[in-house]
Amino acid sequence: MFCDEDGDLAHEFYEETIVTKNGQKRAKLRRVHKNLIPQGTVKLDPPPPPPPPRIHVDFPVILYERQVAPKRGPEVGKDSRKGKTEREDRERYMRRLDGDQALRL
Repeated sequence: MFCDEDGDLAHEFYEETIVTKNGQKRAKLRRVHKNLIPQGTVKLDPPPPPPPPRIHVDFPVILYERQVAPKRGPEVGKDSRKGKTEREDRERYMRRLDGDQALRL
């Protein structure tokens, strides 16, 4: 980086010059090499710590997915009613049916 007479700071400087060619005026940019002062070595500050991660709004993300058990009949094993099992419930149901209906099941 360089500093010019006005105190401006830039990598390179240009000045506008007017060139007359065949009676027509034309503006051109000419690079300036004189009266520039190099800035020298600049000590850099250490970079700041990175920001905490954020959720990007453009990409939908499932944050939490709840596991839903499939619907089915009475739970296998102990039933919630007085310690009866599913098998005992089925047997009681079969006893209530007529003989014909029990054979179809």
